Amino acid sequence: MRRGIEQIRNKVRTETYDLTIHARDEIEEDNLTLSDVENVLLKGQIRRRERNSLRRTKYVIEGVSLDGRPVGVVGRFTETHFFLIITVYEITEE
Repeated sequence: MRRGIEQIRNKVRTETYDLTIHARDEIEEDNLTLSDVENVLLKGQIRRRERNSLRRTKYVIEGVSLDGRPVGVVGRFTETHFFLIITVYEITEE
C-alpha cells in the first residue's frame, strides 16, 4: 500500500486531482476545507482498498483535518491519471 499512498500524495502535490460535486458538498456540510482534505491525503494512511465491478480500485484514506478531527477520504485514479476524490466524511464514534 506504500506505493498507492505515495502516488496519491504526488497527485496532491502536483494538483492533479479533482473532486466530485458530492465530495464538495460533503466538505461544506462537515465544515471542512480543501486544505483539510489535502492534509488527510498528505499525512494520512490508506485503510483499505475496494474494487468495483469494473475492476477500478477505490482507496479509503483516513487522517486528520487541520484542527485535529478524524476525516476519511475516498477516491480513485481516473483514466486520465488524475486522482478523483469521490467523498469526504468526518469520522465520528457511534
